[in-house]
Amino acid sequence: MNRAFGFVFECPVEATPNAEPVALRQLYKLARIVPLGHRVRLAHELIGALENFHRVGWVHKNISSHSITFLPRNPLLPQPPASISIGKHEGSTQGAPVTFGLASPWLFGFDTSRPEEAHSLMGEDHSLNKNIYQHPARWGRPSLKFIKAHDVYSLGVVLLEIAFWKDALSIAEIPKQDVSHKTQPLVAENVRAALSVKCSRMLPHQVGQLLTDTILSCLDFAENTRDLAAYEKHRYYETHVADKMAKAVGRI
Repeated sequence: MNRAFGFVFECPVEATPNAEPVALRQLYKLARIVPLGHRVRLAHELIGALENFHRVGWVHKNISSHSITFLPRNPLLPQPPASISIGKHEGSTQGAPVTFGLASPWLFGFDTSRPEEAHSLMGEDHSLNKNIYQHPARWGRPSLKFIKAHDVYSLGVVLLEIAFWKDALSIAEIPKQDVSHKTQPLVAENVRAALSVKCSRMLPHQVGQLLTDTILSCLDFAENTRDLAAYEKHRYYETHVADKMAKAVGRI
C-alpha cells in the first residue's frame, strides 16, 4: 500500500494576504539586478534549510529554483534586510511595487521526499528542465538510488543560479533545440562539467572565492564524500559548505 504525507503551510503574518507566491526562477526575470549581499543571504538560508532537513534523515529530491518561493511582503509592516522591490505583480494593488524578502525563502516541492533509507523511485524522466538540477547519476533512467549527496548537488546548481542570477540552462548555454530533444541527447556529465567550468572561471571575479568554492563543493559533494561515513559526510558539509557560506555572509 502506498502512503504519503501532505503538508499544509499557514500563511505567515508578514505576507500580503491572498497574494500569489513567486518562484526563485521567476525572480531572475522580475528583478534584473540584485545586490550581491542579498544573494549571499539567500544562499546562506538555503544551505541551512537543507542541512536541517537532512538532520532528520530525509531527502528532498526536488530542489530547484522552481521549488523555492517567496511571498510578497505586507507593505504595512517594516521591511526586513535583503528585501527587493519589483513593479506590478499579481499580488500587488493598482500596480504598486511588491517587496520580497530574499532572506526568507520557502522550500516546497516535497512530492517525492522520503526518508533516505526508504525505497527510491527509479522511474525515467528525460525532461532537461528537471534533469539540469539533478546529479548526473539521476538523469533519464537513474543508475543510483537517491541519497542526500544528490540533494547537495541540486543545491549547488541553485546556488550557481543565484550567483549568476539566471537559470542553469542559460548558464550552461544549452541550445534551445537540445532542450526540445531535436538533436543528439545531452551527456549529463558534460552538462555538469560546463556548469563547473563557468563557476570556476567566472564567479571568483563576480562573487568572490568563498561563494565559488562553496558551489563547487556542492557540485562535487557526492564524489568527494563517497567513502565517508554518515557523520563524516555531515562534517564535510558543515566545513566545506555551511561554514564557508557563513564566512561569506560575515564579509558582506
